[in-house]
Amino acid sequence: MDKKKLIISDAEIPTIVQEKVDLAFTQIYEEEERTMKKEVSD
Repeated sequence: MDKKKLIISDAEIPTIVQEKVDLAFTQIYEEEERTMKKEVSD
């Protein structure tokens, strides 16, 4: 197995980083929903 992949797969992501990633995806999805609703109403 590739050593780089092994190291990355074993690395733990800090909780704060995971929370920020989750928040970013939530904001992306919310903006996408607003954009789609706006396009439908136009």
